[in-house]
Amino acid sequence: YPEEITVYRAGKLNQEDGVSSFSLNPNYDAETNLPWQKGKGEPLVAYKVKKSNILASPDFAEGIGRGRVFDEDEVIIDNNLVTNLQQQQ
Repeated sequence: YPEEITVYRAGKLNQEDGVSSFSLNPNYDAETNLPWQKGKGEPLVAYKVKKSNILASPDFAEGIGRGRVFDEDEVIIDNNLVTNLQQQQ
């Protein structure tokens, strides 16, 4: 991946924890795949982040302990380290 990556999220950032999950997939269907998004009609919003600011990738855990298998391409990032591309315009 390049040093700066575009990531995508449907819905507001998680203010309670200060970190949020994002997808690397610009075509990820959050409404179909995430039960809490069903019926909300919230589009994916694009954010920029430095690759070095990605805290974790839960998809990486596949096959490790109780790791899961998802096709979300999910990454976890501190809310303060992403830039909303729509708000920049």
